[in-house]
This record gives sequence, structure tokens and C-alpha cells, in this order.
Amino acid sequence: ECQKCHDNSLVPISDGTSMKSLDDIRWQISTCVGALGIFWMPIDEEDVAQFLNHDFFHFENTPKPDS
Repeated sequence: ECQKCHDNSLVPISDGTSMKSLDDIRWQISTCVGALGIFWMPIDEEDVAQFLNHDFFHFENTPKPDS
């Protein structure tokens, strides 16, 4: 679903303008899920937030998500 708006580079990631914390990632995911009209359980949104933080943003020390 994410690739409807984001390419594989997930831009913008490092421009420093939008994401400042893990909570910002969570908020953006929730916003996107609502805008796309898809149904994700809260745990699904959290899994994506943890993945993005671990692999791209590095805001907090988070464990690598399960594959």
C-alpha cells in the first residue's frame, strides 16, 4: 500500500523536515492508512513504525522487527 505514494526510496526520509520522533512515524502511518481507506490493526501499524524506525530513521533504540 505504501508504494501508492512512496517509491522504494521512501522519500523524503533524511530531509529533516517532517519526522522527528517515533511518534511522528506512528502519526504519519495512521494518517496514510486513513487516507488510503485500508484496514490495519493497531499492531500492524506499530510493526510498520518499528520497521521504518529501525531500518531508516533510527530515532530510538528499537529491536529489529520480526520477518
